[in-house]
Order: sequence, then structure tokens, then C-alpha cells
Amino acid sequence: MSSIAKDQLILLSHSKNMLLLAQQHKFAELEVLQKQWQPLLEKMLNRYGEQLNIVRAVLLEDAQQMERVLLASQAELGQHFLQSVKANKSVRKYVEP
Repeated sequence: MSSIAKDQLILLSHSKNMLLLAQQHKFAELEVLQKQWQPLLEKMLNRYGEQLNIVRAVLLEDAQQMERVLLASQAELGQHFLQSVKANKSVRKYVEP
């Protein structure tokens, strides 16, 4: 297997791992991989340039899926926060003199 093929597999594997972590809501682990992602991607782009076009579509789709998952998670967390605020206000009505 050629060096570029191995490095393409590394990029694809890393991308799929980040997507999986996002889908599983494992955000702390995702953050660790994301910090490694940018330098890895830049290194590969500098090394291979347009030769990475073969995997570009897959990497882009993974990034778009991850963005959708993260936006949905953010909206869900926002809804939970609003529900907690409303519940807190309701409890305060009964607790305050």
C-alpha cells in the first residue's frame, strides 16, 4: 500500500471517528480528536495537495453530517435549559414567602 493510500485511510478513519463521537454525544472525546484534526489535515494537504481530492467528498460529507448532529444537539440542550429555567421559576413561586 502506498504512503498516500495509508494517509488517506488515516484521514478517513479520523473523520469517521469524529462523526461517530458526535452521534454518540461524546463531546469531550470529540473535542480531543478535533484538536488533532486540523494539524493532521493541514499536514496531509501540504504533503499531497490535490491528490487528496479522492477522499475530499467523503470528508466534506462527514463534516456536514457532524455539523447537523452538533446543531441538533445544541438545540436540544437549549430546550432542556429553557425547561429547567421554567421549572425553577415554578418552584420559586411556591418556595418564596
